[in-house]
Amino acid sequence: MAQRLFISQKTVKNHLAAIYAKLDARDRTEAVVKAIRMGVVRIDDRD
Repeated sequence: MAQRLFISQKTVKNHLAAIYAKLDARDRTEAVVKAIRMGVVRIDDRD
């Protein structure tokens, strides 16, 4: 991810930590579940 965004891995980790803190999530899975429940992320079944 860092390489695609032209940023360091440390910057990615810092951004992820901030996202987890804002969502009060312990890990990526919990963050995704909370984001879906809040309507921040929408799942679309269409291909």
